Amino acid sequence: MSGSDRERCDVLFLIRSMGRGGAERQLSLLARTLQTRGLKIVVAVFYAGGARQHELRDVGVEVLDLGKAGRWSNLGVIHRLMAFVGERRPRVLHSYMPTQNVFALLLRPWLKRHGCVVACGIRTASFDARPYGLVSRLLSWGQRQLIAHADCVISNSVQGLKELESRIPPGRGHAIPNGVEYGRFSFLREKRDQQRGAWSVPDGFLLLGLVGRLDPQKNHVLLIDALRLAGHALEHVRLVFAGDGPVDYQRFVRAHAEATGMTSRLLWVGPSDHMDAVYSALDILCLCSPAEGFPNVLAEAMCAGLPCVTTDVGDCTMLVGDCGWVVPPGDAQALADVLLQACLALPDWDRERPRRRMVEEFSVDALADRTLAALSPFLGEPRP
Repeated sequence: MSGSDRERCDVLFLIRSMGRGGAERQLSLLARTLQTRGLKIVVAVFYAGGARQHELRDVGVEVLDLGKAGRWSNLGVIHRLMAFVGERRPRVLHSYMPTQNVFALLLRPWLKRHGCVVACGIRTASFDARPYGLVSRLLSWGQRQLIAHADCVISNSVQGLKELESRIPPGRGHAIPNGVEYGRFSFLREKRDQQRGAWSVPDGFLLLGLVGRLDPQKNHVLLIDALRLAGHALEHVRLVFAGDGPVDYQRFVRAHAEATGMTSRLLWVGPSDHMDAVYSALDILCLCSPAEGFPNVLAEAMCAGLPCVTTDVGDCTMLVGDCGWVVPPGDAQALADVLLQACLALPDWDRERPRRRMVEEFSVDALADRTLAALSPFLGEPRP
């Protein structure tokens, strides 16, 4: 085998950055696992320096900085990507999220001439791009128009794949659920006590957590309204908002809490690198998004044994199974009623039940196995 063959890249992932988001975590898990299985993996980022980038380099996954200087700085990015493809001849360009999917699909004719196919990663079902401005709406529309040209489409939810099914040629679509690091997320009494102490939570209070980026997609306002509608029945419950995001959105949520008299019921704890402690400190996890694919936060919370309340979006209903409660999206009163049921169920809650469900059905190895099966037609010889 020649030197150039040894250096050929098997899978080139393409993503905006390696930040703290759920898609970034899944890419990191998958890239590292595929690397340990003997594939040559490279992760290309528009913006370098994300919080998860070190995870890749620590295990020898190469990171390619495409050096994007801003939203409209694309010529340099294309030039650097073209140079890499010409030199390293990746077999598969696996893009994540609408922007990168559109980018990859527009370049597909050129990539194909260099022996590289395009696999598009779909992360959210029923995504409403309207709150995110004209550019996001155009990218969402562009993805739907171009997705038929992808050589492979991998959705992390069955629902997400169904919504694009009529646009994807037969045999090219695959629903592959996320992998869960169940070893990282478990209930720990000592960490529960430490974290609640750090948050100054008085004895006797229940903590209802919404974990995720501060973004309209997570619908923090709905959870505030639901707790308000529950009234005195849940007066011992405090909301914990764990995550980071734009200051403008945080101001909007704070203003809503103040206008509805709920400010004193909220704890803003920011992002954390110790999510096992955060989940251990909570009593219930709530996801009230209007759209999702396969939300990592539900899987992680279930690994920690938490009862989960979720809106019926994406694959959330399938994910929680009989280990939680499901409500229609956008219905604050229905959410309030179910939160009361969840609180009443806490004294007899079996933490091992949701954890067993995650361990048995959603491992990282299963994610890698299913991804390899989907990409195997493009990777040449079978890999161990």
